Amino acid sequence: MNTTQRVGALVLLIAATLGSALPAAAARQGTGTFDNTPGFLKRAEQALEDGRLDRAVGLILPRMGLLRRDADRHLAHSTLCSAQLRLENLEMAGDACALAAESKYATWSDLNNLGVYHYATGDFDAALSWFEQAADADPKRQAVRTNIEAAMVAIQR
Repeated sequence: MNTTQRVGALVLLIAATLGSALPAAAARQGTGTFDNTPGFLKRAEQALEDGRLDRAVGLILPRMGLLRRDADRHLAHSTLCSAQLRLENLEMAGDACALAAESKYATWSDLNNLGVYHYATGDFDAALSWFEQAADADPKRQAVRTNIEAAMVAIQR
């Protein structure tokens, strides 16, 4: 990947991960149900939001086996994906992003983050496909439209 592509990937990473933990937290609020999300996951979400990326990863990785509910596993994968992308740890991000995006609980952010992963690894066609799925999930997200444009430019090079 050349310098221009790396800079583009970093811009995508920033756009993709701003507020990535927020959709999951917002989805739990206002449902009228008791929030029984494990405390360590809530702390990991907060750490991600605060930019304490290593803390978010450190809270989740050793406890993944404790998660029994699909929704909790999704939240853990989504948070790990966002943190690992921002840490530029692409090897670790790939699996977490794929598991989050392929979950029945996937949000536009999860789909977008998997696109960012593919963009950062140079697979621009796959990136475009995931960005388009993110746009279908939430057409009003400017970050997704920007990412689609960047992927199209990268494909045409």
